[in-house]
Amino acid sequence: MKYLMQILLGLILLQLLQSCDYSKSRDVLWMKNNFENNAELFFDVTNLFNNSIPINLKKENYVNFNINDKNNSVDIIIISKKVINGERVTQKANSQRLDNKNFNLLLKNLGWNYSKVDSIRNMLQRIKCNTIRTVDYKYFDIEIYDSSNLSYSYLHLKDSIEYHNIITISNNSKYGNLFSISL
Repeated sequence: MKYLMQILLGLILLQLLQSCDYSKSRDVLWMKNNFENNAELFFDVTNLFNNSIPINLKKENYVNFNINDKNNSVDIIIISKKVINGERVTQKANSQRLDNKNFNLLLKNLGWNYSKVDSIRNMLQRIKCNTIRTVDYKYFDIEIYDSSNLSYSYLHLKDSIEYHNIITISNNSKYGNLFSISL
């Protein structure tokens, strides 16, 4: 009986492993190739996102833009960099909600319109990612990733960084030295 259970569990495990979709697995080589095939789009979406956030808002907050795959809506999240009483003030809104009052308010705070949201969304989808956000990493200011693969992300170098100290994605494109992959 014990061996029968082990065999049965082994068969179930084997069936589960076979049903996994490994085509979605994204390793560093896939990410490098994805970048090289879409380098200009990575550059464009980074510039559109980063340059359209007001400087004062960017100094005091993090801004996240996420495509919600369930309903193809967009989540915009503004998170204060300041911690007050152990918490950060967070403003979040979704474009799909029936009452878009909060979403429209966030767009107004950012100085954005629906056209800009659609442009960022379309570019992210074309580079096979669903999230772009501002960060305060030592060498990087923007992070781009696909939330189904949190093992790696694309990182955009800050303007003031000396590139010779950073391992960048590619020298094969004119934008390759502006991005790195997180490991």
